[in-house]
Order: sequence, then C-alpha cells, then structure tokens
Amino acid sequence: LPHAAPAKAPAPGSEVAPAPVQIALELAPDALGVEERTATIAALVDEMVLDGVIPQSAVRRELQDVRAMSEGFEGATRADAPLLRVERAATDYFGVPSYG
Repeated sequence: LPHAAPAKAPAPGSEVAPAPVQIALELAPDALGVEERTATIAALVDEMVLDGVIPQSAVRRELQDVRAMSEGFEGATRADAPLLRVERAATDYFGVPSYG
C-alpha cells in the first residue's frame, strides 16, 4: 500500500505563528436596557468577589460606564450611550479599558 512520507520538521526560526482566535462571550444577552444589563453583571461581580476572584479590598462601589469600542480605544466617546455600568474593580476582568 502506498503511504505518505513523514512530514519534515520546520527549520529553526521558520515556525509560523498560529492565527489569533477570536472569542466572544455574551453576558446577559436577554437583558434589555442599561439598568438590566448593569444589574445582571453586578450579580456576577458579587459572585466573583465572594469566590475571591476579585479581592474585596479592591471593590470601590464605583460604577464605570462601558461603551462600545468599534473603532478601538479612541472610538467611543462620552457622547455614546453606555451599554452598561460595571464595578470599577471588575473592569480588567471583563477586558474593559479603564481611564484615570
């Protein structure tokens, strides 16, 4: 029976980096409006604090507006309506840029 020759190992330094994987997660897809999305995410943040993922000492009880970033960090402006508000200490855990 014919068989394929074993594949050659790539030459050192010629490895091709894998293509980046795009992952999306919908948090509260059925929530309607800013307040409902904010409440849903707040419950998740509370659980993250209880589980020790977010240190209790980091929680400020300060909500930060989250806006769409269709054009990168410079794309959203304060004129854009927020999609939700999230505890400032949790922004990094959701990949939300925080300024100031």
